[in-house]
Amino acid sequence: MIRPTAIARRYARALLDLAAERGVEEAWGAELRALAELWASEPVLRGLLTDPLVPDRRKEEVLAAVVEAARPSGPVAALLGEMLGHDRMGRLPEVEAAYGGLLDERRGIVEAEVAAAEELTAKQLDRLRGRLEAITSRRVRLRARRDPGLLGGLVVRIGDLVYDGSLRRRLAQARRSLEGE
Repeated sequence: MIRPTAIARRYARALLDLAAERGVEEAWGAELRALAELWASEPVLRGLLTDPLVPDRRKEEVLAAVVEAARPSGPVAALLGEMLGHDRMGRLPEVEAAYGGLLDERRGIVEAEVAAAEELTAKQLDRLRGRLEAITSRRVRLRARRDPGLLGGLVVRIGDLVYDGSLRRRLAQARRSLEGE
């Protein structure tokens, strides 16, 4: 999971504010996602746009070709140009993640990551989502993963909060309790 920097959040917030004024938050988010996916899949592109030995003029030509092929909206293309001008193209995945996070925040959606020893069923995930929504008073987008290192139980992360209901933690608590007596 990408943790956006303050710089990436500033770029994302500026773009999202403008998108909100125009009612195109989803469309511009999709454009950023597509560009971030292109960025991730093309190491040559990343190299050309971030290498300090590549002349600025060449970088501008490469970015112009990307913009022509991807056809993002004017403000998204302008954001790319701004990032290139400040040698921050490498932050594109962070900007995309920040944009999505800010959009979710504005819509009252929180992302939760759950780790479990075994795969959770759809019914279990729905019950967990319901409980988390009751706790947070927000809609929850749940991402589940299997963690064979857990003996049992769950570990749920929502932002910086961690709910550790794992068997390992419970056993450690029991051990501390017995040692303290």
